[in-house]
Amino acid sequence: INTYPEDPWFMQNLINLYISSGDNNKAIELLDMAINREPNVGQYHMIKGQVYSVNLKDFQAAFASYEKALAVEPNNADIIYAFGAAYHDYGKDILEKATYIEDKKTYEQELLKAEEAFKNALPYCEKAYELNPDNYDFKTALLQIYARLHMDDKYSALMGE
Repeated sequence: INTYPEDPWFMQNLINLYISSGDNNKAIELLDMAINREPNVGQYHMIKGQVYSVNLKDFQAAFASYEKALAVEPNNADIIYAFGAAYHDYGKDILEKATYIEDKKTYEQELLKAEEAFKNALPYCEKAYELNPDNYDFKTALLQIYARLHMDDKYSALMGE
């Protein structure tokens, strides 16, 4: 990295190594370094968001990273999908934690928070699918959101495509 700072290949591979080895903090540190070097590469922000959402379950930090990624590349279907997937995962995380809540009122509030997360995921998943309807993951994510939000007509129409 220091010998060839203009070549992102070394940095990217080291980031991947830290992510795959589970050293998320070091991966984020290198992602920040990469972002400082190349601030207009949305992929770095997206990967940072994925580390936060998938590995660390820090959804607020993930959303901030995805916002930055979209500011750089607003029509990148992969970034849009990742943002929607993070909201979906956030909703699932809320639901999983809610299963252990005994107070009915608190439980119902958590269900509403989860539903709101799924609603937030919807426009991102729809946009990603619109940009790339041949992508299986985009379609599957959209179907999951439609199912979770009881949008049966849209679910059936998409299944029929």
